[in-house]
Amino acid sequence: MSDKDKHEENELNEEVQNEEATANPEEIVEESEEDVIAGLQNEVGQAKDKYLRLFAEFDNYRKRTTREKSDLVKTAGEKVIKEMLPVLDDFERAIQVNVEEKEAHHNEGFVLIYQKMLKSLEKFGLTRMDSLGKKFSAEYNEAITELVVEEEEKKGTVVAVVEEGYY
Repeated sequence: MSDKDKHEENELNEEVQNEEATANPEEIVEESEEDVIAGLQNEVGQAKDKYLRLFAEFDNYRKRTTREKSDLVKTAGEKVIKEMLPVLDDFERAIQVNVEEKEAHHNEGFVLIYQKMLKSLEKFGLTRMDSLGKKFSAEYNEAITELVVEEEEKKGTVVAVVEEGYY
């Protein structure tokens, strides 16, 4: 074959290849578009999943911190109230001693302070247990001693309170 024939054959082969390439680009483009769409949908799905997880994590964090703050305020108030209960009991004892010694002029100040303190603690949810004369409950009462009682109606009841209980 001559150089001219080889050259024409090469041009013919190139034309055939170009025709095949121009015939197939739509198919190739369609496949690549489908792949691109599938890839983008996958990325959107992953981003959406990541967003939902982040949102749920933040929501859980917000709820947890709110609960922790509430618990902190509650326990801090509880600690203060527990520390104040012995002082409240001492006021009651002081008032009782003054009544027994008939020193009423001292009692007025103690009673006023006692009532004010009790009202302040009641604002925070403190309520006094009223146990005297009621049935003994091991859940709420603590027994120091047990007395023998002849009367049937007084059996199992609280007959004396040494230190007041509070809810």
